[in-house]
Amino acid sequence: MTGIRKSSSGAGRNPFPAEPFYCVPIKLHDCGLARELTGAEFKRYSTLVRLANYHKRIEFRATLPELEKLDGISTRRAHEVHPRLEEYGMIRVERDTNPYTYVVLLPSEWRDNNGQQYPPSKVPKSYFRNI
Repeated sequence: MTGIRKSSSGAGRNPFPAEPFYCVPIKLHDCGLARELTGAEFKRYSTLVRLANYHKRIEFRATLPELEKLDGISTRRAHEVHPRLEEYGMIRVERDTNPYTYVVLLPSEWRDNNGQQYPPSKVPKSYFRNI
C-alpha cells in the first residue's frame, strides 16, 4: 500500500490523509453490532455520528426530512430504526423538542438486548492483523 504511513501517535491512521474524514467507534465492529444492525440502522447511526462530528458535540437537533436527505431513510422507517438504536444504547432521542434532539451516546454505555453492557471486544486484535 502506498500513501498510508503508520505512526505511534495515530496520525497515520487516516486512510484518506488528503480528504475530510470522520470515524465511527471501533466498538461498533469489536462487539459485533456492525454485523447485527440492519442496513438502515447502520446508515442512520453513521449519519448521526457524522452530524455529531460536524456540530462538534454529541447532542444536536435535526428534523427527520433533513436526516432523510443525508441517508435516504424515510420518516416512516426512522420511526422503526430510532427505537432499535435506543435499545442498543447507541443513541437517545428526545422527542419532546421540535425538531427532535439526538444524543449520540458513548460506546462504553452501549447495552445488549438484555440490558448488559457489551464486552470490550469479541474479536481478538490479532484478527485484524491477518486481513
